[in-house]
Amino acid sequence: MGEPKYFYYIQVITWLVKELGWAAIIYLADIAGVKKELHEAAIIDGAGRFKRMWYVTIPSISTTIVTLLILRISGPLNTGFDHVYVLQNALNISHSKVIDTYVYKMGTREQRFSYATAVGLMKSVVAVILLTSSNFITKKISDICNTNNV
Repeated sequence: MGEPKYFYYIQVITWLVKELGWAAIIYLADIAGVKKELHEAAIIDGAGRFKRMWYVTIPSISTTIVTLLILRISGPLNTGFDHVYVLQNALNISHSKVIDTYVYKMGTREQRFSYATAVGLMKSVVAVILLTSSNFITKKISDICNTNNV
Protein backbone atom coordinates (compact mmCIF):
# COMPACT_ATOMS: atom_id res chain seq x y z
CA MET A 1 0.00 0.00 0.00
CA GLY A 2 3.02 2.28 0.32
CA GLU A 3 4.01 1.97 -3.35
CA PRO A 4 1.71 3.96 -5.64
CA LYS A 5 2.50 1.78 -8.66
CA TYR A 6 0.89 -1.24 -6.96
CA PHE A 7 -2.37 0.50 -6.04
CA TYR A 8 -4.13 -0.38 -9.29
CA TYR A 9 -3.27 -4.07 -8.97
CA ILE A 10 -4.33 -4.20 -5.33
CA GLN A 11 -7.60 -2.47 -6.13
CA VAL A 12 -8.39 -4.76 -9.08
CA ILE A 13 -7.59 -7.93 -7.14
CA THR A 14 -9.67 -6.93 -4.12
CA TRP A 15 -12.53 -5.83 -6.40
CA LEU A 16 -12.43 -9.21 -8.19
CA VAL A 17 -12.55 -11.07 -4.90
CA LYS A 18 -15.52 -8.97 -3.85
CA GLU A 19 -17.52 -9.09 -7.10
CA LEU A 20 -16.85 -12.55 -8.51
CA GLY A 21 -18.65 -14.25 -5.67
CA TRP A 22 -21.78 -12.18 -6.25
CA ALA A 23 -21.75 -12.80 -10.01
CA ALA A 24 -21.11 -16.51 -9.48
CA ILE A 25 -24.17 -16.78 -7.25
CA ILE A 26 -26.32 -15.08 -9.92
CA TYR A 27 -25.01 -17.31 -12.72
CA LEU A 28 -25.27 -20.52 -10.68
CA ALA A 29 -28.85 -19.70 -9.72
CA ASP A 30 -29.73 -19.14 -13.36
CA ILE A 31 -27.92 -22.29 -14.51
CA ALA A 32 -29.85 -24.27 -11.91
CA GLY A 33 -33.05 -23.04 -13.57
CA VAL A 34 -32.18 -24.49 -17.00
CA LYS A 35 -34.65 -27.22 -17.90
CA LYS A 36 -33.21 -30.70 -17.50
CA GLU A 37 -35.24 -31.87 -20.50
CA LEU A 38 -33.12 -29.69 -22.77
CA HIS A 39 -29.93 -31.33 -21.51
CA GLU A 40 -31.46 -34.79 -21.78
CA ALA A 41 -32.53 -34.12 -25.37
CA ALA A 42 -29.05 -32.86 -26.21
CA ILE A 43 -27.50 -36.00 -24.69
CA ILE A 44 -29.83 -38.19 -26.75
CA ASP A 45 -28.82 -36.23 -29.86
CA GLY A 46 -25.18 -37.01 -29.06
CA ALA A 47 -24.01 -33.67 -27.71
CA GLY A 48 -21.05 -33.76 -25.36
CA ARG A 49 -20.48 -31.58 -22.35
CA PHE A 50 -19.04 -28.63 -24.31
CA LYS A 51 -21.81 -28.65 -26.94
CA ARG A 52 -24.47 -28.82 -24.26
CA MET A 53 -22.89 -25.82 -22.56
CA TRP A 54 -22.62 -23.90 -25.86
CA TYR A 55 -26.04 -24.76 -27.33
CA VAL A 56 -28.22 -25.28 -24.24
CA THR A 57 -26.84 -23.57 -21.14
CA ILE A 58 -25.52 -20.31 -22.58
CA PRO A 59 -28.64 -19.56 -24.66
CA SER A 60 -30.79 -20.36 -21.62
CA ILE A 61 -28.94 -17.85 -19.42
CA SER A 62 -28.38 -15.25 -22.14
CA THR A 63 -30.83 -12.78 -20.59
CA THR A 64 -28.89 -12.89 -17.32
CA ILE A 65 -25.62 -12.44 -19.18
CA VAL A 66 -27.01 -9.40 -21.00
CA THR A 67 -28.49 -7.93 -17.81
CA LEU A 68 -25.21 -8.22 -15.91
CA LEU A 69 -23.34 -6.82 -18.93
CA ILE A 70 -25.60 -3.78 -19.00
CA LEU A 71 -25.06 -3.28 -15.27
CA ARG A 72 -21.28 -3.55 -15.74
CA ILE A 73 -21.08 -1.06 -18.63
CA SER A 74 -20.94 1.88 -16.24
CA GLY A 75 -18.32 0.09 -14.16
CA PRO A 76 -15.41 2.36 -15.14
CA LEU A 77 -17.38 5.33 -13.80
CA ASN A 78 -18.52 3.60 -10.62
CA THR A 79 -15.27 2.44 -9.10
CA GLY A 80 -16.90 2.16 -5.72
CA PHE A 81 -16.21 5.03 -3.36
CA ASP A 82 -15.97 2.84 -0.28
CA HIS A 83 -13.58 0.41 -1.93
CA VAL A 84 -11.14 3.08 -3.16
CA TYR A 85 -11.43 5.33 -0.12
CA VAL A 86 -10.50 2.51 2.26
CA LEU A 87 -7.39 1.66 0.23
CA GLN A 88 -6.37 5.31 -0.28
CA ASN A 89 -3.62 6.86 1.85
CA ALA A 90 -1.08 9.68 1.65
CA LEU A 91 1.52 7.43 0.01
CA ASN A 92 -0.61 6.25 -2.93
CA ILE A 93 -2.80 9.32 -3.46
CA SER A 94 -1.15 10.03 -6.83
CA HIS A 95 -2.48 6.75 -8.27
CA SER A 96 -5.73 6.41 -6.31
CA LYS A 97 -7.67 9.50 -7.34
CA VAL A 98 -11.09 8.67 -8.83
CA ILE A 99 -14.18 10.77 -9.52
CA ASP A 100 -16.01 9.55 -6.41
CA THR A 101 -13.24 10.49 -3.98
CA TYR A 102 -12.69 13.77 -5.83
CA VAL A 103 -16.36 14.71 -5.38
CA TYR A 104 -16.21 13.74 -1.72
CA LYS A 105 -13.11 15.81 -1.07
CA MET A 106 -14.44 18.82 -3.00
CA GLY A 107 -17.68 18.74 -1.04
CA THR A 108 -16.41 18.02 2.46
CA ARG A 109 -12.89 19.37 2.68
CA GLU A 110 -13.06 22.39 0.38
CA GLN A 111 -16.76 23.16 1.00
CA ARG A 112 -17.41 23.56 -2.75
CA PHE A 113 -20.83 21.94 -2.64
CA SER A 114 -22.16 23.26 -5.96
CA TYR A 115 -19.01 22.22 -7.83
CA ALA A 116 -19.01 18.75 -6.25
CA THR A 117 -22.69 18.37 -7.09
CA ALA A 118 -22.06 19.37 -10.71
CA VAL A 119 -19.20 16.88 -11.07
CA GLY A 120 -21.28 14.10 -9.52
CA LEU A 121 -24.25 14.97 -11.73
CA MET A 122 -22.10 14.90 -14.88
CA LYS A 123 -20.77 11.49 -13.87
CA SER A 124 -24.34 10.27 -13.48
CA VAL A 125 -25.37 11.73 -16.86
CA VAL A 126 -22.48 9.95 -18.60
CA ALA A 127 -23.41 6.71 -16.80
CA VAL A 128 -27.05 7.01 -17.93
CA ILE A 129 -25.94 7.64 -21.52
CA LEU A 130 -23.67 4.58 -21.41
CA LEU A 131 -26.42 2.42 -19.90
CA THR A 132 -29.12 3.46 -22.36
CA SER A 133 -26.80 3.07 -25.35
CA SER A 134 -25.69 -0.38 -24.19
CA ASN A 135 -29.33 -1.34 -23.63
CA PHE A 136 -30.18 -0.13 -27.15
CA ILE A 137 -27.25 -2.05 -28.67
CA THR A 138 -28.11 -5.28 -26.84
CA LYS A 139 -31.74 -5.00 -27.98
CA LYS A 140 -30.58 -4.60 -31.58
CA ILE A 141 -28.21 -7.55 -31.28
CA SER A 142 -30.87 -9.75 -29.68
CA ASP A 143 -33.35 -8.78 -32.41
CA ILE A 144 -30.81 -9.73 -35.07
CA CYS A 145 -30.06 -13.04 -33.32
CA ASN A 146 -33.76 -13.83 -32.90
CA THR A 147 -34.55 -13.15 -36.59
CA ASN A 148 -31.63 -15.32 -37.70
CA ASN A 149 -32.72 -18.25 -35.53
CA VAL A 150 -36.34 -18.31 -36.75
